[in-house]
Amino acid sequence: MEAAMNTVSVKDTAFVSNPSALSYTPSRVASGKVKQVRFLDSEVAYWQTATQHYMVNGSSTNPPKAANVHALDGTRLLVVVCENKILLYDLNTRKPYEVPRAVLDNKTPTCVTFLFRGGQYAPGGQPDADNLMTSPVLAIGCSDGAVRLLHLATLRVVGKLVGNHKASISCLSTLPTKAAFKLADDQQQSAARGSKQAATKRSDQTSAAAAAATPPVFTPSVDLVLGGDSAGALWVWEPFRVPLGSPDREIGPKMSWAGHSAEVWAACLTPGPEDPELASARVFTSGADHRLVAWDASSFSELWRTKLDAKSPATSLAYSHRYFNLSGAHALLATVNGPGVVAAYTLASLPPEKGLRTCANLAGLTPPGTKKVPKAYTVAVSPVRPNLAAVGTNTGMAFMTFDRMYPLPVAAMPLRNLAEAHVSPALRLPHEPAAASYVAHVGDSVTLVACTAVERDVGGVKQLVPQVVSQERLGDAAGRTGRAIVGVSSTGEYVSVCWPASRSYAVYYRTLAATWQQVDGGLGVDVAWHSHRNMFAVLEEPLPPAPSQGKPRKWKKEDPKLAAAEAAVLAQTLAAATVVRIRALDGLGVSVVCQQVALSGDVPVALHGGPLLGIALKRMTSSGAELSGEEASPVLQFLSWNGINKVGPELPEPSLVAWDPTLRYLALAYLRQVQIFRAQPQLESIGSLPIAGTTSVAWGIRQLYIATPTSVLVAFVAAEEGPQGGFSLLDGPLGDAGAQRSGGATLQFVQLAALTGTTATSSLRADSSGADASLPGPCSRPAGPVALLGPRQGNLWMVNSLGQSVLVPLSHPGIRARCLCAQGDLVGAVAVARHGLVASQHDSLASFLHLQGGVPGAHLALMGLQGLSLEMEAELCMATGQWRRACVCCEALLRGCNDRLAVAAALSSGTPFTLPGQIEPTPGVTAPLATPAVTGAAAAAPEAVPAAKQQQQMWGIMGFGGLFVDNYQLPKDAETVEDLDKKHDPLAKGQIAWGAPLQRDWQFTDAPKRPSSTGENGDAKPESLNGGAGLVAAATAVAAAAQPPLASALSLAMRLVEGSQAAGITDVTRRAAQLLLAHRSSLAPPQLARLAARMAEVGMLQEITGLVDSSVASGSHQGQAVGFVAAALTGDLERLQRALQSSGTDALAALQANTYRLPSARATEACWNRALQEIGSAAATHPTASYAYYMVTQSGF
Repeated sequence: MEAAMNTVSVKDTAFVSNPSALSYTPSRVASGKVKQVRFLDSEVAYWQTATQHYMVNGSSTNPPKAANVHALDGTRLLVVVCENKILLYDLNTRKPYEVPRAVLDNKTPTCVTFLFRGGQYAPGGQPDADNLMTSPVLAIGCSDGAVRLLHLATLRVVGKLVGNHKASISCLSTLPTKAAFKLADDQQQSAARGSKQAATKRSDQTSAAAAAATPPVFTPSVDLVLGGDSAGALWVWEPFRVPLGSPDREIGPKMSWAGHSAEVWAACLTPGPEDPELASARVFTSGADHRLVAWDASSFSELWRTKLDAKSPATSLAYSHRYFNLSGAHALLATVNGPGVVAAYTLASLPPEKGLRTCANLAGLTPPGTKKVPKAYTVAVSPVRPNLAAVGTNTGMAFMTFDRMYPLPVAAMPLRNLAEAHVSPALRLPHEPAAASYVAHVGDSVTLVACTAVERDVGGVKQLVPQVVSQERLGDAAGRTGRAIVGVSSTGEYVSVCWPASRSYAVYYRTLAATWQQVDGGLGVDVAWHSHRNMFAVLEEPLPPAPSQGKPRKWKKEDPKLAAAEAAVLAQTLAAATVVRIRALDGLGVSVVCQQVALSGDVPVALHGGPLLGIALKRMTSSGAELSGEEASPVLQFLSWNGINKVGPELPEPSLVAWDPTLRYLALAYLRQVQIFRAQPQLESIGSLPIAGTTSVAWGIRQLYIATPTSVLVAFVAAEEGPQGGFSLLDGPLGDAGAQRSGGATLQFVQLAALTGTTATSSLRADSSGADASLPGPCSRPAGPVALLGPRQGNLWMVNSLGQSVLVPLSHPGIRARCLCAQGDLVGAVAVARHGLVASQHDSLASFLHLQGGVPGAHLALMGLQGLSLEMEAELCMATGQWRRACVCCEALLRGCNDRLAVAAALSSGTPFTLPGQIEPTPGVTAPLATPAVTGAAAAAPEAVPAAKQQQQMWGIMGFGGLFVDNYQLPKDAETVEDLDKKHDPLAKGQIAWGAPLQRDWQFTDAPKRPSSTGENGDAKPESLNGGAGLVAAATAVAAAAQPPLASALSLAMRLVEGSQAAGITDVTRRAAQLLLAHRSSLAPPQLARLAARMAEVGMLQEITGLVDSSVASGSHQGQAVGFVAAALTGDLERLQRALQSSGTDALAALQANTYRLPSARATEACWNRALQEIGSAAATHPTASYAYYMVTQSGF
């Protein structure tokens, strides 16, 4: 193998050898036959530890964190067990390693399994609280009957598992022990003595009480090794019960027994019956004796044994967890040394005709011309999508899907109060004993389960885990087989269960005596509930006619056309009898609302509940291919619950339909995306999330929780959205909030749980760890399919594929504050952010809440966060109408200041503030933050203000009331603002050099001289810069030596100009426009055009005149266009004419002069004619050119 890889580059020039592998010198011993091939990376560690944890321990503790196996960081190993060596090939770095047979005492390796949970004597140091080792151990079965333990970090054998046998090890499997909470021996003895002498000795009573009060000690799981040999024996070893370190360290078996009469070929761990509280795993083994045997995973006692076909022994086993085992799922897949793949029922010993069913026959799947009969040797199931399987055969690999992934038969009970979804520090709600309740169809019963969250000490680590409070049996489901569809009414008084395979349904009602009673039932394949009424719809489909029991006549040949016609007639008859009926419930009474929903001849196939009744039709459509991601899909039509009126357009049917509790939003989950619609006042799409493969959804208030095979996410929907909004991934600070807003972002989502250990998850965000993180890193997602129940008391609850409740905490301040804000609890959100997040993360939360918009009081509440930046404060001031304070913030940003405390101190004292490294304001020039009355010593730098006083100045004496009043007034004189502009503003007097090009940088070395004007009597007098002129002069002086302002500050000032003009605050508009004019070199031509338009709206015509001259003189086409726009806004035709002439646009100048009959009309016409003649002469010089010559006259061409 190694030699072939090293010589590939000689035969194929496109192949590039890995430089790290050039120094690798393979051993001269050939690899020999390949015995087994397996992958080993962080994902394998996660799936093995997580799935085994839930099978053996349930949800009493959290699964171990596979990310702690640091030896697998950044590696993807391909482990190949060969006859003469073991090869480990890193697929990331393409670097090979090998374990020669000499390391294994010259014994032939046969199989391998991976050990991740160590014990007290685990190699490589002390494991974590879950006994997870930093480096896995490879248990390698050998031909001498021993299992050698290879430490991956050192590639050295650290121990040997032996027994009193010499048969070769044929298969290996890893089995974890059951974790438990136990009392220490001394505590148990003390408790025993205290219980015997409690009546006589008070000291013993004290010791017993102390022992009882002492929390139990947690004993984590430890990996065991289950091995089968060629003689049919099964062995169980506990490898970490003694110190390891040398190859000669031998460990005897924990137990052994004769499991088969011939060689053991395969072993597989599977879960037992689904139970909300208890977990019981099983081990299946198969061998050459054609037996399939089930063993208890704890006691290893035999449960049952089934004999397979004599010609089809099971050579490979794999578990596929598609839905509940108690629902009749045949979840154990096996290859039977032939072309078929069979599935077995794992919970009971059934006859082969019931306990086994054929999944696929590969004989018809081979390519044409293949002479070999396919034989399946091994099968593997995708851990992400359990309905996908890969089968290895002698003719190649076969990838198959057995059936679709149906939702789990679980439904959440509705919340009594929507405020219970998240724990708010501002609301004092009564404590409920049960945090989450759900109805599950488990086996032959329908059960209501109530759970709560408890905190447990697991090896010194506090873990929040679910605990079952109570279980209620609703009814018996005996005689119904197959998967079930569970539904709950809006009040939680009624529960429906439908069995599509049995074509029946039942509705249960909770009576006043707290007992459940069936009130309705009958024929049906699907049931959907109204969102806020005790009303449901049932899809009734008749049973197909039973086949004829008589023998067909052999002498009569069957006509295929006739058979097809009969099948079509039968399908048409069944379709005509398929109807949708609507019924209402009142206590124990049932009434019919609609006997048959009018569908205009369409055949219904599925129902979806909500405020509107969604009916999926058999008719296919391709109009919504961009939504569904498929070329054709069934039609989804919404109707009113009277069964008559159609609502909205026809849509492609999604896999899931979910309405939020306020009935304002609708989520449709498709193959490649999740589409969000606004339902009021009309159905309208507001955005989509690029989340593929959604398996379950649950709504909170403006929060959509989404589960996929690999992650769990939460999406926040803005209160005020625009149609066709985008999305943004909140994996850290939002960055430029303006960019997000301009893009119409209405949906933001964050990942709550993911497959721990994957590269994409660990590098998803930079702030995913540490106390300063604005958002938490994704926690471990439960393995297998899940059904989301929704947020309950600050945690996201879900049910896994074993019927057990699992929770994802939402207690991180960043997540909790966002959820509270979406729920409408702004005071609680700000309180959580203030106490839980560091000040540097306040801006990130404020950006998120600012994008949400539409929440009354949101911007005012955000002003209480002390860590806000000056830019965010300006955003919030504009949102709350504090235009003058926003103007001060914008000025500080344009001057390069982002210190909120300095601005607050300047506002409170009325003195100008000096920035670090900034030039002092020009003597005699009053800073814009100072009032006109401040002179002399008062204009000096302010004294150092204590931090407490600064906080008081910024936030007010009580709460943050100081920011609720926009009490900052810009300086004004007795005259009007227009008079000040004409009398004092240097812009109006033409004393600012507008002729400089637009893109020219600031080149001033000295501060500009103080401008002067002539008085009425002709005497020159100094110009007072109080008011608008002072603002521009000071800003110009600062910008002379400072760096150009940030683009975000310029954009903020531009929005301030537009917003204040729209609000009618013209004085703020003029001040902000003058600030932007002072930094005109940093503005783009489109921004200058917008600025000129706003200046014209507030009467700043003289300033626009200067903008015309500078824009035309810039020489660029965009700058000239800005000059034309500015000239047109002034209404001065002569200035516009001069701008057109100076820019060289002779045609436009001639047209404008001719249209308005200007004195320069004839001159501009002559200039245009000369330009046309030059064009014509240039064209005539070309031999093949044809041209037309036009003469411009007063009457036209």
